[in-house]
Amino acid sequence: ALILSRPAFYSELSKGISKIIIIDTSASMKTTDSENQTRLSSAIKHAASIIESIDTDEKTDEIMIIATAPQPNVKIGFTKDKNILKKIINSIQQTDTAGNINETINIASASLQDKKQGEIIVLTDCSDAKLDNLQHSINNISFIKFGKQSDNIGIIAFDAIPAPAKKLDELIKSGMDIKLIPYEIFAIVKNFSNKETKTLLNLYFDENLIATKEVELSQNEEAHIIFSEKLSKGTLKLELNDKDSFETDNKAYAIIDPPKPLSITLISQNNSPFLLQALESIYYIE
Repeated sequence: ALILSRPAFYSELSKGISKIIIIDTSASMKTTDSENQTRLSSAIKHAASIIESIDTDEKTDEIMIIATAPQPNVKIGFTKDKNILKKIINSIQQTDTAGNINETINIASASLQDKKQGEIIVLTDCSDAKLDNLQHSINNISFIKFGKQSDNIGIIAFDAIPAPAKKLDELIKSGMDIKLIPYEIFAIVKNFSNKETKTLLNLYFDENLIATKEVELSQNEEAHIIFSEKLSKGTLKLELNDKDSFETDNKAYAIIDPPKPLSITLISQNNSPFLLQALESIYYIE
């Protein structure tokens, strides 16, 4: 009986070079550079040119393709079938996650252990410093870098926290509408470019604009922003006013779902007044 637990790839003994093309599919590859092309689309075009050389380059015997994100993913094992290889690279999709390029390279290196000659080609937008570190860790590897320094500002953190129960209880006793709960809304915005920039940060609740703040950032600076709003159940959206080359980090969302009333039955031999007082102080306990 033949049992397949996960894909395994085999080929005849290579006479030439076994090449592995690693394509960076992390979120940053969505960045649009010149000619209105994403970095990923440029990388795919370059991969296609390598595949096209199979017929004319006698040194290239077979090619494997691996994507980096969200986890290393062997798209196809070693093959010399151009049609299949082209179909695979054209099906590669962008992701909204970080990729693990180090682990992907380790997988590629292990796949070449039984090959007479092997080469790893990494198509990526990683920083030069990171590429230098990777370059020294493995032989027969080359990096082809896509993209340039972009004027990107991004939202790197976003959260909404309701006011503490004690504060809410005081507000309720003062006559506040229980349907509107005070929230502290926290955001971190970073300027990834090498120049100073200024933009507006817009806060929406159920697609209605409720607040705006101006953010001014020097190069590579982070800004911590706080909004204070009274909210009911709904959806918050934080959005940068200005578009840039990497739109994925221009928006962030948070679901607002205030605590619902909770009925509690207290069973106690002593009926401690302190325990009763503590429970009564929590606004959502009935």
